[in-house]
Amino acid sequence: MRGKTLPLVALLYGFLSALLCLAGALRGVNAQAANPVPAPPRLSVQDQDEMEKRADAAYGGKDYATAAPLYQRLADSGRTGDMNRLGYMYQYGLGLTQSDAQALAWYRKAADGGNHSAMYNLGVMYENGYGVARDDAQAAAWYRRAAEAGDTGGMTNLGFIYEDGRGVAKDVAQAVAWYRKAAEAGDARGMTSLGVMYEDGRGVAKDVAQAVAWYRKAAEAGDARGMTNLGVLCEDGRGVAKDVARAVAWYRKAAEKGYAPAMCFLGDMYADGRGVARDMAEALAWYRKAAALGNESAKANLKKLGQ
Repeated sequence: MRGKTLPLVALLYGFLSALLCLAGALRGVNAQAANPVPAPPRLSVQDQDEMEKRADAAYGGKDYATAAPLYQRLADSGRTGDMNRLGYMYQYGLGLTQSDAQALAWYRKAADGGNHSAMYNLGVMYENGYGVARDDAQAAAWYRRAAEAGDTGGMTNLGFIYEDGRGVAKDVAQAVAWYRKAAEAGDARGMTSLGVMYEDGRGVAKDVAQAVAWYRKAAEAGDARGMTNLGVLCEDGRGVAKDVARAVAWYRKAAEKGYAPAMCFLGDMYADGRGVARDMAEALAWYRKAAALGNESAKANLKKLGQ
């Protein structure tokens, strides 16, 4: 008989052991619930301001690993500017693992909180399909919200949208209106775009002198496209006295800022000896730089020269 009862005793012992283990686990869960991990202490406004100064200093010094957790803490505290900065760091992988999805989420939180820079960034995400399906109508909507909130980048990009008819009905008069608002608010891209409309006579009466004026303002504000367009008008003598040396100077400034069309034009000036001593080595160097950035005219020039 004892040989038959031993298995039953072992079974009961195992069952009781399992119950005791389960009870212990439940006590652990209850203990955790009763004593949760404390949240970080709430930051005062003064503390947030000081933390933001440290974050900005680290970011400015390209110490992104230090800046990222500080911006995260500030974003979690509800500061929309820091939410937007955190989104930017996610988008470009600065001190964080690159993630368009995380960038989009933080931009949206900041935009919902009224941050116009985040509204602009959301427009860029939708226009280019970063972290979300490409949607020109959504891009236009976010650019409009940004523009109406005073964001000059949003104004200029909304002008592009109207000029091209993407996500909205094509309307060059509306494009001009938004470019003008951006330009008058100091946006260099808006200045250049308004100059293009005056040069071409689209959405406004053609006026090359006005084009020159806006290109000059844009160029002086650092816009490489404005510098290049001003160089072209100086080279051709349209709306301004012809001055090929001045054209070369503007092409060079724009080229040194990394603008491929200007690099190609500067190469042309060296190849032809206009406004500068003829120098084929310099011409080839600028054509190669422009071609490396995808400029088709520079590629064609190199091919003609057997390069």
